[in-house]
Amino acid sequence: MQLGESSDLPLRPELITSIAGDVYRRQLIHDPDFVRLFDGTWDSPLQQEILNATSELLSGLLLGSEKLFGRYLSWFSVVVRGAGIQEHQLRSHLRLYRSALQNHLTRELRLQIEQFMNLAEASLDTTPEAVPCCSTPRQPYTDLCQSYLAALLDGDKHAAHEIIDTYLREHADLRGVYTHLLQPVQQELGRLWEIGKLTPAEEHLGTAITQSVISSLDPQIFRSTRVGKSFVGACLDPERHDIGMRFVTSFFEMDGWDTYFLGSTTPRAGLVEFLRNKQPSVIGLSCSLGLHLPWLKATIAEIRSQPELQATPVLVGGAPFNADPALAEIVGADAYATDAARAVQCAEAALASATASS
Repeated sequence: MQLGESSDLPLRPELITSIAGDVYRRQLIHDPDFVRLFDGTWDSPLQQEILNATSELLSGLLLGSEKLFGRYLSWFSVVVRGAGIQEHQLRSHLRLYRSALQNHLTRELRLQIEQFMNLAEASLDTTPEAVPCCSTPRQPYTDLCQSYLAALLDGDKHAAHEIIDTYLREHADLRGVYTHLLQPVQQELGRLWEIGKLTPAEEHLGTAITQSVISSLDPQIFRSTRVGKSFVGACLDPERHDIGMRFVTSFFEMDGWDTYFLGSTTPRAGLVEFLRNKQPSVIGLSCSLGLHLPWLKATIAEIRSQPELQATPVLVGGAPFNADPALAEIVGADAYATDAARAVQCAEAALASATASS
């Protein structure tokens, strides 16, 4: 079966695997040096990255977002340049990709995929040589961010906690811990992993230390006066990146909301049942990869099918929505937020709108 004979979401894994395998075999024949250089630099082999790229491309195609694949391709181009792969090799790889795709698409979708690929490839002309650093010398807390990042990279949880404690003693600004330190440094940690400067284990260690810092701040957060509203935050299975949603949940707590943080890889059936039981004021769902958007869309549709949840605002966030904010409406959400602080503002607005229309 070709893509286009059935456009049901989520995408069928066997189709993605078939396309990726075809592209990989062509690459081995045409330019084995491309494979060797990539596999010798990046922690995921090229075959896995082609799977990821295919998922991003087809998810964007079925959701109507060419920006989704453009975002992935910009990142991929930075990674291959870091591996020593030349610009002409990358563009040759994309031509192989185009050719392989034609064998797996219906005629109706071939023109669409050509448009998607053309727009994505055009973005390569403006792609930077490296993913830009999240912290710049112009920011007032750059030195402190760098010290905290160094503690994470060293795996020194004692130093990391001391930096946070010192900031709180000097500034007495709980929100500032998140906005000035934790969020920007976590973004930088992710950037370093994206460009191959950190192994997955090193990134996980740094994230785990930040998770422990957040836990240590909970007693102060919970002192906030309650406002009679509740928030459930979750990252759906197979989404494994949950620290962004934990940041969001902390901001809701600081604003006096009662919160329920369900963490990563939350099964859809369990989430829906939990929501039916709790009937929160607002639901928050996070997605860090475009290939997970079909699952997110299907989950929001199931939430909407529950009579007791039909009017409950759903807030979404994550890298795909930052690349293309229109995706929030496409997946069925009421609002999208770029960061934790804005999430509360967006939730309040969505809740007020829902109340006014009821």
